[in-house]
Amino acid sequence: MPNTLETNNPDYEVQINQQYHAFLVCNVFINDSGRGKQVQIIIEGKAYKAVVSVEALRVSPNLTGQWRATLHIRCKPDGTLDKTMSLRRIRALSPQTTDQPAFWACTGDVTSIDVKTGLLKVRIYPGRRKASVFSLFVQASPIVLEQISQAKFVHLTGTLEKHSLVVQHFEPRDSVDAVLQGLNEIESDRSSHK
Repeated sequence: MPNTLETNNPDYEVQINQQYHAFLVCNVFINDSGRGKQVQIIIEGKAYKAVVSVEALRVSPNLTGQWRATLHIRCKPDGTLDKTMSLRRIRALSPQTTDQPAFWACTGDVTSIDVKTGLLKVRIYPGRRKASVFSLFVQASPIVLEQISQAKFVHLTGTLEKHSLVVQHFEPRDSVDAVLQGLNEIESDRSSHK
C-alpha cells in the first residue's frame, strides 16, 4: 500500500491555496561545508545546490546529515527540478517521516498546456520584491491536462518522480486579484445603494 502524501500531516499542512507559491517537501541528505549560506543537497541520489534560510541555519550549527526539508523550487523546461533551490526549513527525520514520500504544491496561473509532452506550465509571481517571476513545468496525465485546460489559476499538489514534479490533485481557484476585485465590486455596489 503506498504511503499517503504528507500533506495529511499537520506539521506540513499547507494553507496557502489562494496565493502564488511553489515548494517541495522531501527527505534530503545535506553536505554542509561550513562556508557561506550554500550547501549541497542530495535528493533521490542526485546532487543540487541550495541557499539556506536563516530559519534553517538556526536548527543546527552544521547541517550535514539527513533531514526532512521544505524547499522553494523551480523547474527546467523539460519538467525536471532546477539545480539550485532555496532551503527554507528542515527538521530531523523521525520514524513517521523516514518513509514519507516527497510532495510538492504550487499555486499559479496556467500559461500553457502541451498534451504531446504532458507538461503543464504554471506561472508563479512571488510575493517578495527581490524574487523574480518564474514558471514551473509539471507533468500531468492527459486526463488532468484536459480537465485543467479551462482553468486560469490553479492549486496543484503531487509527488516527485525521477526528479520531475507529477500532478496528483488540482483545484481551479480564484486568484488573489480576482478575490480582491470581487470584494471591491461588492463594496462599490453597497456604496451606490446608499
